Amino acid sequence: MADEKPVTPEVTPTVTPTEPTAETPVVTPTEPPKAGKTFTQEQVDGLINSRFAREKAAFEKQLADQKLAIEQEQATKRTELEIQLAEKDQRILGYSKGILPDKLDEALVLANLKMQKVDGLTLEDALTQITQEYPNLVVATKNGLPVVNKPEPENGYWTEAMKQKYPAQWAAVSKNYKK
Repeated sequence: MADEKPVTPEVTPTVTPTEPTAETPVVTPTEPPKAGKTFTQEQVDGLINSRFAREKAAFEKQLADQKLAIEQEQATKRTELEIQLAEKDQRILGYSKGILPDKLDEALVLANLKMQKVDGLTLEDALTQITQEYPNLVVATKNGLPVVNKPEPENGYWTEAMKQKYPAQWAAVSKNYKK
């Protein structure tokens, strides 16, 4: 306790008023600064409500624009799908009439041209007329089985090299095919 230092109270300097000199400006008391414009609660509510109404209108316009864009996109997609469906229906109708798959596009073009010439003609009637006028577009049937019109049936299993290497076997197999 001998090491303890005595506590001295802190002294704050005091300022004594001095006479204004040329270096220090004279400050004269003026009116207190005016506070900003004051509003009543009704005015504040009106400002907030008008701002809210503007923001709400802008948001609703944005939503309406987005909704319109989505509806237009859906309408476009619906139209594309309806076109694809109509094309598929035409193809199915052509197949049901017995038209060869590789000749179907030609038959549909002919049927559409026929429909343009004759008013009131349906696609089904036009395809029926096309199959009668152009029998080469139709699959022939024999005993209820489809027969494709090929002058020479092919045997894809026999290559030319195999025919030369095994002529006796080829002769036996080729009896069933027209040459």
